[in-house]
Amino acid sequence: MSQVFDPLHFLAAVTQHIPDTGEHLIRYYGFYSDNESRVGGKSRNGDESWDEMPPPQVAEIISPAWLLRLQKRSDLYFISFPCSPCHWTAILRFTVKKQIPILNALACKLKDRPVLLLLLAALVLLIFFLLRRWLWILFVSYLALLTLLGLLVLVRLVQARLRKKCWKSSASPKGGGSEGHPPSKGINVPPHTYKRPDPMIYSQFYLMSKGLAITWDNPDIQLFDETGPVSSHGLKTGKTYNIRARIWNGSVDAPAVNVAVRFHYLSFGIGTVKNYIGQALVDVPVKGAAPLGTTVEHAWTTPLAAGHYCIQVELVWADDANPNNNLGQENVDVQKLNSPKATFQFTLRNDGLFPRELKMVSDAYAIPARPPCPPSPAETRPDPSRRGTERDPYANHRRAAYPMPDGWRLDYQAGDVVALAPGEERLITLKVIAPDGFVGRQTINVNAFEGDQLAGGVTLYAQS
Repeated sequence: MSQVFDPLHFLAAVTQHIPDTGEHLIRYYGFYSDNESRVGGKSRNGDESWDEMPPPQVAEIISPAWLLRLQKRSDLYFISFPCSPCHWTAILRFTVKKQIPILNALACKLKDRPVLLLLLAALVLLIFFLLRRWLWILFVSYLALLTLLGLLVLVRLVQARLRKKCWKSSASPKGGGSEGHPPSKGINVPPHTYKRPDPMIYSQFYLMSKGLAITWDNPDIQLFDETGPVSSHGLKTGKTYNIRARIWNGSVDAPAVNVAVRFHYLSFGIGTVKNYIGQALVDVPVKGAAPLGTTVEHAWTTPLAAGHYCIQVELVWADDANPNNNLGQENVDVQKLNSPKATFQFTLRNDGLFPRELKMVSDAYAIPARPPCPPSPAETRPDPSRRGTERDPYANHRRAAYPMPDGWRLDYQAGDVVALAPGEERLITLKVIAPDGFVGRQTINVNAFEGDQLAGGVTLYAQS
């Protein structure tokens, strides 16, 4: 549908679409309009059509107010006015005026005048020459301003980090949900999907918690010098030895990569203070893979002070299937029997925060030899008729199976029960009396207990 206007009528029709400043104006015309026409026509439901509407009176539409609005808001360019006996057709281009900044306007005027640009550059150089004594002050002020701004930015960064840290510390734990949001459901990862390694060493505290007898002559810790393996008893002062530890993996599914192995030395005794030696990293394959047990070594120079020292090895692994079997200790002393007595001394210390009463308990356990493998798998198959009465597989490692042999007598000079304050230590003297005619070497394990909890121990060897 088209409509023919004369020029003034067309201007009046166009300017009615210019809203006031800040006003949002939406108008509907034609088929979508339900209102009467602004130029005097009927609605789409009326009798008159656009072609039948009489042209509005110029005096009613073109007023000084409309002309002032045109001058303020737009530029009108008349492109063509085809003549006809009755009307003109006007084609307009409507362009909104833009506010041009003063500096931009000045730059636009100077862009085609190079002489003025050269004069302006010379004027800037002259100003710098006249203010040459103040340039240093301006430069220092500029650096001070940059420093101040940098400090402000640093303060803002520290404030943001502290705000984030405080928010995390005061927020609910992960999965706890928040206001308007329910907590997330836990995800159960099945065992066949998530596998964890179990780096381990011969750990006296773990084995004792399982009701097994132990020895402090650790089979997984050995000292070496240039001649070969040496005992931790009677080490030379200021001499360098190599500590060799053997690490195992209790998992058949997951290897342990870069296991941290920490080495410490302690004064000979129970509950004494440990001193850090160093750390080494080792890869431990799955159980059953070659080699059976991975060895790691670390050099250690003994202290210049004469004394008896023992070695402690600790495994550090963040995602350990069983972290209780990661601490092993070598704590051995050897004395010769003298018609037929031997005297041992060791330090007993309370490493807890509360007073403790420690009781010394002795046994003669030594790691037994491995039994021979059966000739056929059928011999290891359990008998169904004896179900529920099978022999204890750990019977050879129970404490009750290794009492002190007949004829041996142990005499604690201060008694076998010692009360200690927190941090207190006491020198314990133990006299061992062997039966007449004894020849050989006897193992004596002295373990200190607080109730059923193991506090530590030593292994003593009395030999003829």
